[in-house]
Amino acid sequence: MERIDCLVAGAGPAGMAAAITLARAGARVAVVEKKERAGGKACGGGLTPRAVKLIRKLKFDAHLGHPVFYLEGNAPPHHYNCFTLKKPALHIARRALFDQSLRDAAQNMGINFVFGAISGASWDGRIFTLKTLCSKVLKSPRLIAADGAASRVRRSFGGTVSCQALALMADELETPGERPRILFDGGMVASGYGWVFPYGDGRANAGVYSVADISGAQMRLGLADYLKKRLAEDAPGKITGGAIPWGGYSLPGRAPLLLAGDAGGFADPMTGEGIYAALYTGHAAALAALGASPETARIFYEKSLRPLFANMALLRLICQRAYRLPRLGGRILGLKAVHGPITEGLIRGLNTSAVIGAFPALLLLSLANPSLSHFERRNRLPLDKASQY
Repeated sequence: MERIDCLVAGAGPAGMAAAITLARAGARVAVVEKKERAGGKACGGGLTPRAVKLIRKLKFDAHLGHPVFYLEGNAPPHHYNCFTLKKPALHIARRALFDQSLRDAAQNMGINFVFGAISGASWDGRIFTLKTLCSKVLKSPRLIAADGAASRVRRSFGGTVSCQALALMADELETPGERPRILFDGGMVASGYGWVFPYGDGRANAGVYSVADISGAQMRLGLADYLKKRLAEDAPGKITGGAIPWGGYSLPGRAPLLLAGDAGGFADPMTGEGIYAALYTGHAAALAALGASPETARIFYEKSLRPLFANMALLRLICQRAYRLPRLGGRILGLKAVHGPITEGLIRGLNTSAVIGAFPALLLLSLANPSLSHFERRNRLPLDKASQY
């Protein structure tokens, strides 16, 4: 059997970031993935400025989708905050195309893919073993688990994630109009929001997101109501949904397993953003695998993620409380002294804790050289009247 320097479980953004980084350094990598083609994940495909910046920094050949400069952060029916930015607020990519572009880049580099669902993982104190349902058995001294929210590898080692949000979405919806814009509508479901992300070609995805302990049936009702109000659409027969882990992970034992992306609970609960954290932690896991011995890689990795863990600790304190008060949030977001610094921080790729820490400096930047070119606040409009694309 050919020697494998590192096994990577999962071929999403975290797994591909890890595999590509390892392969560029000359490591022999094997990626284990259950699906031969990417697709099927409930994800709006929103690439934030920090995600795009990281993709370009790492020189990943990824499908970035369509840049959108117009954004609304609303609390219907009381507050409609409309932003026009000098730089893209988000790039909206079809998630399957984004994931597949990273896979194609990895395969073009000669990275070995083994397709089959993972049935279990173990560590004997020196070597990791991955087993698949197609009877493949792979061994390596290093293992990066990036196999998603329900990570089979994480569960094999008794690991858990701290918290879970829930998202439900419909895709390829028609959005007529000349100026595509991103919509975030707070309060469309309990402790959450509704969203519309335009692809720039007259179509969009739309969904609902919640950090509350809410049932799938409630989410479906919330999605149907939101689609009707926002896009005058009936809920389609096919909708996708899933858990979005956040708050970090707990991993008992001494196994030097590296958890990345959703497998490690690294999504941002305030926005539901997961792609940036997946790319960041996948790359960091690869650097740990390359820069430390197999026995110490986990220590090295978790030390490198201390800023990310600190940010998640802050979000655990404020996220669920903030979403219980969407109307107050909409009012506060309409204040120039608030949305100006937040815009500057997000455009520069800062996380929540960094924005809070640098708030005075960001306020000065927003006054001296603002990234926001126009802001409009509208009050007490019916949701359907504010939804005209």
